[in-house]
Amino acid sequence: MLKFRLVLVFCFVLSLFGSAQNFNKSYDGYYNTFTSWSVEKLASDTFFIITADIKNNRLGLSLLAIDSLGDTVYNKGYRFNNKQVYGGFPSSTFLKKDGTILLAGAIADTANYGHLVNFSRQGDTIWTKSYGDGIRFHTLRQVIENKDGDIVAIGDRSNPSNSGNGMAWLLKTDSVGNVIWQRDYSRLSEHIIMSTVYQSNDGGYILGGTRRHIQNVPPVNFPNINYDALVIKVDSMGVFEWDYIWDSPFDDVRAYAIQTKDGNYLFGSSVSDWGVMQGAPRGAERYKAALIKLDTAGNLLWQKDYSQHTPINYFSKILELGDSSIVSIGSRSNWQTTPEYGLIIKTDKDGNLLWEETYENDPNGTGNSQYLNDVVQLDDGGFLAVGEVIARPPVARRQDAWAIRVDSMGCILSNCTVGLGEVEEVEEDIVIYLNPTADGSLTIKSKQQIKEVSVYNQMGQEVYRSQRNHYQSQLELPPTSGIYFIRLLMENGQMEVKKVVKE
Repeated sequence: MLKFRLVLVFCFVLSLFGSAQNFNKSYDGYYNTFTSWSVEKLASDTFFIITADIKNNRLGLSLLAIDSLGDTVYNKGYRFNNKQVYGGFPSSTFLKKDGTILLAGAIADTANYGHLVNFSRQGDTIWTKSYGDGIRFHTLRQVIENKDGDIVAIGDRSNPSNSGNGMAWLLKTDSVGNVIWQRDYSRLSEHIIMSTVYQSNDGGYILGGTRRHIQNVPPVNFPNINYDALVIKVDSMGVFEWDYIWDSPFDDVRAYAIQTKDGNYLFGSSVSDWGVMQGAPRGAERYKAALIKLDTAGNLLWQKDYSQHTPINYFSKILELGDSSIVSIGSRSNWQTTPEYGLIIKTDKDGNLLWEETYENDPNGTGNSQYLNDVVQLDDGGFLAVGEVIARPPVARRQDAWAIRVDSMGCILSNCTVGLGEVEEVEEDIVIYLNPTADGSLTIKSKQQIKEVSVYNQMGQEVYRSQRNHYQSQLELPPTSGIYFIRLLMENGQMEVKKVVKE
């Protein structure tokens, strides 16, 4: 006979599920801010965020520093009265070994130039450089400092020999932005946009982005152009070695590519539900956020996708942790339409799901859309993610930078704590007991409606989840003996945690 012991969790749950510094905040920038692109961890209690803003119909940047509570340390503007300044793309900053910050983007007046900036930790400009011929379109989207201290930036520029289609543009400079070499990557009748660069163990680079190509496959009622995730591997001099295309008849999200600790390559994107939606009008396609892993020669090892197909469902950034697990962020809508929610998923090194969470800035609002663009891991094992929140009608218009700090299980503290002072209330309001009619089955009863039930094993891996409003729930634990944490999200937004020992 299976045996269960129910234990109220105090300090252990606080260490596993909580941190007194977690938050969920939106920000106005130096002027009228509408998104946060990137975040860097300057110290355990200070974070540097690049946000985009607009004044007098001209784009600029806000340099926002926040503390561990999400409160503003400083907020400075970076803009020119007669030029537009673009902040690059998600994860367009890089923290150099000397503690200063690099930014990749673009600057435009009568022409569009790639633009690199080096900021101090206090948000002051150390140097700036622009790149381009003054004729073609140029932009930079991500930048890194390589192992030798040089700078490598990825972006794209127009290709006049290919009907104006774009080509990938890889730029290497010295430590103060002077060009060492630059390379282009293009194909006939294709438009290539690359947005991520990562230095590989062999001194070369793995590039992630997208291609637009002419499509000659069914369904025939789709326009003949769509976007596919693209990964390019080059050597230390930028010479092309191989590429991999994640192809479907639908528009897939750009690849965010890294090299993992095992030497292989991983990228985040999306998978389109073309099998179910084949023949449907364009715009009716559905997606799952996806991770795709390649070997060192660019051959597919595996592909994993997550949750159900929805109109918006993608990863914008992936991050490998010290134990080789993967944290991926992005956005996900429901099955039908907006709103979109910020998305964080954690998997093991093989892409097997450990937990996933979605986030909104104002759970009491209606029609908000939320997007996450960048994430860093914190000293306590949690994460700080940044992005954008947009309020849509009938809610008053707003478009703000957004930052959330969550614990190692993806939980925001206000929903995650069971403390000593709450023992009596938890005992009275929530009851968990073994179902005598079926081994392994537990029944949960509550005086409040339960919005969600999640079960985690002692390694922090999610093994069960149910999302529906109810006062009573029945669930079956995995057959393995051990400790399980039952996390209950209540109707009022409070989170309760119980520990069950299965013997």
